[in-house]
Amino acid sequence: TAGGDGKARLWDITHPTSPRMLAELPHDAEAYAVSFSPDGITLATSGYDHLIKLWNVPKVVAAKGVRLAASEADVHRDWSADAPPAAVAPFDSEQAQAYQEAWARHLGVSVEYENSVGMKFRLLPPGEFLIGTLQPEINSLREAAGNNEGRRERLRSEGPQHKVILTQPLYIAVTEVTQAQYQQVMGINPSYCSANGIGQDTVAGLETSNHPVETVSWNDAVDFCTRLSQQEGLKPFYLRSPETTEPLPGTGYRLPTEAEWEFACRAGSTTPFWSGDHENDLGQVGWFGGNSSGRTHAVGGFRANPFGLYDMHGNVWERVQDGWDPASYRAFEDTPAVDPSRPFSDFSHRTLRGGCYATSRDGCRASTRLSDHSAYRH
Repeated sequence: TAGGDGKARLWDITHPTSPRMLAELPHDAEAYAVSFSPDGITLATSGYDHLIKLWNVPKVVAAKGVRLAASEADVHRDWSADAPPAAVAPFDSEQAQAYQEAWARHLGVSVEYENSVGMKFRLLPPGEFLIGTLQPEINSLREAAGNNEGRRERLRSEGPQHKVILTQPLYIAVTEVTQAQYQQVMGINPSYCSANGIGQDTVAGLETSNHPVETVSWNDAVDFCTRLSQQEGLKPFYLRSPETTEPLPGTGYRLPTEAEWEFACRAGSTTPFWSGDHENDLGQVGWFGGNSSGRTHAVGGFRANPFGLYDMHGNVWERVQDGWDPASYRAFEDTPAVDPSRPFSDFSHRTLRGGCYATSRDGCRASTRLSDHSAYRH
């Protein structure tokens, strides 16, 4: 607000019935206008002293010993007052790293750690982003799909694009699970692109232990999480039987939700690939049909995204925890989705993300969705 006493005032109206004043911003004469930058970081105030002053809002409130609820994630969360802000997209690599470091300090943990089988994990902060695809792009892709009704339906499932709020930090693997890591836990290597796999000719003469494991079903992935949790003395997230999988309040390893996966993949970006808009941008960060020579490749061969994660586009499809529901996004057309997750026990099919070495450019987008049966080995 602008006041006749020569001061502009900054208010927190998170709770409109009880607003609180955060700071007074002085002019030498009556202040008569205020305006925020689109990102809410800079505030301009004007006064009859013929001055326009620019204020950095976070610095102003920090100087007053006040912490802003800067996003809807801040409002929804249940954190202490001194917790860092949520990572609200868009943000760049430097900001992504700063969010990770701030949350690591707050939680008293490391940004990155390595487990007993050599898997590395990076801390993701709570955050906000837009999940899915804008309708004009969906329409264009559906037109290109022609009479392929299955693909047209999957493309339709990418909309409407809507806001997602993730209120909890989590660790996520830096790379896809490798063949060596899977074999160390499960005692087998089922991969097609391996020395003893059906596709051994595609990797003849290559050492594939550091290639991603594939030909693994959702059920297999859950079994891997369960066995790795037990191996490290952690309570599993899943209770498996031959026919069903039930969720548990675990402390060990689990698959990411679909929303967590896309937040991790985008890492603050708003483009189809975290690296940009075009096929050549994809080719700089992931193995897909245009550069893979029809096989998997060692993980971590390209540069990491702003969160420090590799191969989020291409190489192999990545399994997420959610059950498959092509209409699930429609429930959030007018309201944000807070920590969304679809109960996998309610569906026979599961969601896959990220594309693979045989996928086209469009199939490797951050918002691409695919499904298969929980027992199908892909």
